[in-house]
Amino acid sequence: MSIWYAMWGSDGRISRTTFWLSTFVLWGAGLAVWLLVLGPIDPKSIPFDDLVRMAERAGLITSIVLLYPWVMVAIKRLHDLGATGWWSVPLFVPGFVSGFLSLAEAPEMVEQAAMIASLAVTLVYFVTLGFIRGTKGPNYCGHDPRSVTRVTASAPARTARRSPSYSRGHVRTAVAHKRAAKVAVRA
Repeated sequence: MSIWYAMWGSDGRISRTTFWLSTFVLWGAGLAVWLLVLGPIDPKSIPFDDLVRMAERAGLITSIVLLYPWVMVAIKRLHDLGATGWWSVPLFVPGFVSGFLSLAEAPEMVEQAAMIASLAVTLVYFVTLGFIRGTKGPNYCGHDPRSVTRVTASAPARTARRSPSYSRGHVRTAVAHKRAAKVAVRA
């Protein structure tokens, strides 16, 4: 499973390994975008409060730029766990609320509460998405990403062929064909 596939499009499932590889790639891309947005600055010539505000704005812009790939990775991992992609919404809402509160210069206690809530939700999601094994076998989002047959020198290439997307109908159709084949063999 390619990392590129994990970041674009919401169909299918990804394994924990692909999730972590995608996460590291997105963290690196986030750092690069953050540094590009922040630009070359001399910290000695800018007051500390202004420097913090610039860093917060750069972080918010970085989050907006990388929102789509992060959401797609979370959705595909949730699909692997047998959950709907809508469960990714609570992962991103507290972080954006915290970012907008800091830009709106909300009271410090409100900002800190939003930041703590954001960190707590993020931690729960990273443990859930990163360490819990997905459902075994096919589910409504496709086949188990760990059970795809790998092409070797002795195995024919057709065993590793997969359709790029799976929907509930494809899995149901595949299961129906498999059952029909078993009935035909018995008869």
